[in-house]
Amino acid sequence: MLELGVGADIVRGIGAILWGILAIALLVALFKPKTITGKAISTLVVLGIFFGPMIPGALRAHEKKLRYENAKALFDERCKSAGLKIFKTIQGVDSLFLTNLQKRIGIDTDPMALSAGSWDISSGEWYIRNFLLDEELSNNPYGYSPVQHATGRPGFKFVETIDPSDGKRYRYTWQPSVGLKREMSPVSKPPRYSIEVKDYLIPEDRVHWIASSSLKITDNLTGDVMAEMLYYKFETGLGSRAGQRQPWSFAISCPNAPVMDGMHRFISQKILTSETQVKKRPTSASDLALQHRGLSN
Repeated sequence: MLELGVGADIVRGIGAILWGILAIALLVALFKPKTITGKAISTLVVLGIFFGPMIPGALRAHEKKLRYENAKALFDERCKSAGLKIFKTIQGVDSLFLTNLQKRIGIDTDPMALSAGSWDISSGEWYIRNFLLDEELSNNPYGYSPVQHATGRPGFKFVETIDPSDGKRYRYTWQPSVGLKREMSPVSKPPRYSIEVKDYLIPEDRVHWIASSSLKITDNLTGDVMAEMLYYKFETGLGSRAGQRQPWSFAISCPNAPVMDGMHRFISQKILTSETQVKKRPTSASDLALQHRGLSN
């Protein structure tokens, strides 16, 4: 504490000296020249020497403030159309077809990163796990899936998706003894209900560090769209890397989902309620919190 006090005293002392030098320089500039023009020029030179170096920084700060205000205004406008729309729900669905696996594409310091709209969502097999893990399955070495704490609901019995590397459809289940199990789908058709996720690259939004994505749940037998969600993210630092920031990882979102990593699973289970979910237990306090955030009916 003593060292901090001494340091502050030194800074104040240096400041007083600089202000004193400025005062003396201004007095010289005002009284030494013989003409009014000379006095004015001398005064401007003194002020320029002392305050000139501050001008570029002040201009940059003002420009950044304007950029943020314009970006925030655009984000607020975009958010008016964001949110979940539910057209139809059904009970007794224990499987789901993942039309496309989440895959992080790009780097989070790039405003044009393709996957920026769903940057906080797990990718690959971790994305699949979110749809399967159940709160009773304790052998997960990383602890329970975040969505378990938020909903207290068991996952789907299985999900299927197509591996783009070979074009074949695989079935994934979660088994306590082995973890995530993958095998060729034993049936000719994929599950009836599917979830499709899209990330959008809209240049006029991305220059403001605003990204968007959408989610759609479809009944593949009838072609009916059961639910849609439009989602936006805004990197409030406008790509700043100060303090080792990872821009897209710090982005805010609308709607403000409290459990980003399990958001897709949670929404799917709001539309496609399995029998095990129905029998599980009544609405929990955490469910009510999610309802308050606008992600539940």
